[in-house]
Amino acid sequence: MVTARWVRIWHRRLGLTAAVFVLLLSVTGLLLNHASALNLDNTKIENSWILNWYGIAGVDESARAFDTGEATVSWAGGWLFLDEKPLIGGVSELRGAVKLDLLMVLATPREFLLFTSEGELVERFLPVGFSAEIGAIGISGERLMVKAGETFYASNSEVSNWRQVEAAGPTVSWSLNRPIPTDLVPAMDSHLRGEGLPVYRIILDLHSGNFFGEVGGWIMDGAAILLLILSFSGIWIWWPRAS
Repeated sequence: MVTARWVRIWHRRLGLTAAVFVLLLSVTGLLLNHASALNLDNTKIENSWILNWYGIAGVDESARAFDTGEATVSWAGGWLFLDEKPLIGGVSELRGAVKLDLLMVLATPREFLLFTSEGELVERFLPVGFSAEIGAIGISGERLMVKAGETFYASNSEVSNWRQVEAAGPTVSWSLNRPIPTDLVPAMDSHLRGEGLPVYRIILDLHSGNFFGEVGGWIMDGAAILLLILSFSGIWIWWPRAS
């Protein structure tokens, strides 16, 4: 049989747990009500942990860089960079970057991108006839060399025709991956992460539970059920006294 003492004990225990959610909802609700006066929309958070939590990644361990001899071509967060200058986004990966005459040739697993030395895109195309994804590129004289799987290919000087070759040979200067120079990271981070997140967005997500991802909705549902239980248990405790 449920006794008043048992209900009071659990009412206090649940009340302590509910207090956390009440404080969170109360504080965030007050801040949201005065968002304009507090300028929360224009106040930005640039904390790395919070930005990473929201999936707004900067330069991480997957980033890579290649030295063309005149500049550093880097890839991070789906973007290509020429030194600190962003070139183009939506790039899956960078497999190499070399200087060929007046152009820079950049290779992704499936395509080539040709840029001027100033970073202007000249052409972007899919090579025909490769047996596998592009693994590496290099220079041999005036030819671009490509390794696709275990097969080597050589281009003409215009990078328009390809022929399979038996082996790359010792004269090929391969484009080698290296860590991104530390002096380039701040500018790249700034581009990838923008100006940060508005404080208003973070507070709104905390208030709604979205800050905690998919489980956040369930947490807030649990908090609502907890408050309902406290309401009914409070009435149950009070009712005999009132009568």
